[in-house]
Amino acid sequence: VLLPLLVNAHDLEVNGFYFNIVSDADLTVEVTHKGNSHVEYSNEYSGAIDIPEMVTYASKTYRVIAIDDYAFSQCRNLKSVFIPKSVDEIRSYAFNECIYLDSIFISEGVSKIGYNAFRNCSKLVFISIPESVTEIDSYALNTTGWYKKQTDGVVYAGNVLYKYKGTMPLDAAIEIKEGTISISQSAFFDCSNLASLTIPGSVVSIGNYAFGGCTSLRELTLKDGNDTLSLGYNNYNWNSSSDNQGESLFYHCPLERIYLGRNLKYETGAQYGFSPFYNKSELISVTIGDGVCSMGDYAFSNCSSISTIKIPDRVIELGDYAFCNC
Repeated sequence: VLLPLLVNAHDLEVNGFYFNIVSDADLTVEVTHKGNSHVEYSNEYSGAIDIPEMVTYASKTYRVIAIDDYAFSQCRNLKSVFIPKSVDEIRSYAFNECIYLDSIFISEGVSKIGYNAFRNCSKLVFISIPESVTEIDSYALNTTGWYKKQTDGVVYAGNVLYKYKGTMPLDAAIEIKEGTISISQSAFFDCSNLASLTIPGSVVSIGNYAFGGCTSLRELTLKDGNDTLSLGYNNYNWNSSSDNQGESLFYHCPLERIYLGRNLKYETGAQYGFSPFYNKSELISVTIGDGVCSMGDYAFSNCSSISTIKIPDRVIELGDYAFCNC
């Protein structure tokens, strides 16, 4: 007689919380849902809860470092949540459809909020977002009560520029406020009226497809800063064509004038290491600031309209094909 093997998705249960072990060596765990699937049980968490920083199980004490995908999904009796400083990441769909969740306190220490983390949390009007949060993925907050009460325009969540809300006016010129640490994924997605953008030196990263569909963006200023600016890529299915997958961050932007005030680190998805300014035939004016000391491969390759460029003394490294076909 063959009997079915019963397997629980969670590794431990302590005081009504369910956890998966992240590392036995480091004694770390993540909060998860009960059972094999997030839809197997509902309302395993309810009321007002404080996620513990440390938990002890079988004579071992573990540190809680993350909230897993779908951990609290469809816990419709959940009202409020306290997230301790030990947690580094709130993962995708973590609080999906917690329709009566009205407040969440995120302690200093959390650095990332994942994709659709608070999807369909329409009553969630209070969210404390500490300065430690430097990355918020697409749609993490879009359907919350907190986002709905934000006024139209640039929406900031802590030190993160989360999204442009509403309809942008024609030929819009936007200057991002000083102190902003990062620009979220798809922050200006489909903002076809954006004409000019100034990014302060405090920004250290820009998420993927942040400027997808910004078909009027012609002027870009990246102010001087001490830190390298990390750029994502544009792999969003902009026009249902696979040809546009994995392109550089400013793929859709007809850039004509750029002020480059610091070094760039860029990811380009499935492409071949091309810079965000590769193949910008509209680009006619490039100013390199004193904060730049190196320029990567293909930096301005195929920018056929550039006629002059001044490179300051501080630049000591030029990448391969930096000005090829200019």
